[in-house]
Amino acid sequence: MARLAQRDQRTVNYMQRRSAEGLSKRDIIRCLKRYIAREIYRVITNPPAPAPTGQEIRAMRKDAGLTQADLAKATGLPLMNISRIERGQLRRGELQHRCHHALTTLPPRA
Repeated sequence: MARLAQRDQRTVNYMQRRSAEGLSKRDIIRCLKRYIAREIYRVITNPPAPAPTGQEIRAMRKDAGLTQADLAKATGLPLMNISRIERGQLRRGELQHRCHHALTTLPPRA
């Protein structure tokens, strides 16, 4: 746990704050474990929606009349990542959801 605290600034801040409140390192770690357990329980009981496939993203983009460059600009992702997502070479749910969200909120190109 000490290594994690050295890498994650949020954990470092939390440990410093709780230490200042008078908690021991053991109590702080116990609190962190409870937090992790709550987060995992939420994901298990309410799983996120499946990410749209690259083919679905490509079809939506083409139907909207947008280029990959337009989608890259709207999502803040590198153009190469958009291409790799659409070809199925990059499967990262959070990026696929970001593309889908951008495509559902961007106005279609005339």
